[in-house]
Amino acid sequence: MWGLKKSFPELVTSRFILRELEPRDARELYVILSTEEVMRYYGSDPLLAVYEAKNVIAYFKDQFQQGKAIRWAICDRETNELIGTIGFHNWTPQYFRAEIGFEVAPSHWRRGVAYEAASAVIRYGFDEFKFHRISALVARGTRDRTGWCKSSALRRKDCSMTMPIVTDVSWI
Repeated sequence: MWGLKKSFPELVTSRFILRELEPRDARELYVILSTEEVMRYYGSDPLLAVYEAKNVIAYFKDQFQQGKAIRWAICDRETNELIGTIGFHNWTPQYFRAEIGFEVAPSHWRRGVAYEAASAVIRYGFDEFKFHRISALVARGTRDRTGWCKSSALRRKDCSMTMPIVTDVSWI
């Protein structure tokens, strides 16, 4: 496990910087996580106050320090606007596996944000964390709207990427 032995990795794509969430991100994260449309697929109720977003950020930081999870802020490279988060959780180190999850602000839906961020994160997971398997739980109704499973190569038959792929998708 990496935990405190490793500094938080920053990843860069053509449009985004993936970096550690910071307390200064609380207001923008709150806007995303207080949106009912986003939280419908997140698996919990919308946030009601900015302090809850601060708690989410502290939780993600603690999980990283314990070597249990990692969550990147997805930020626009030009404006540094926080537009979502992405990361690995439910790590099973002895089997080199984890689950991937993300959320994106509705104003950025259908723009390839999840695909671009996930491509970088998945590559990092296989290359640096030496994962053998990455899984995703996908809520029914999201595939048609976001194209996530098809476009992010979560299924072998849809894979056009020249890198290891997520090997397991479970519909919830």
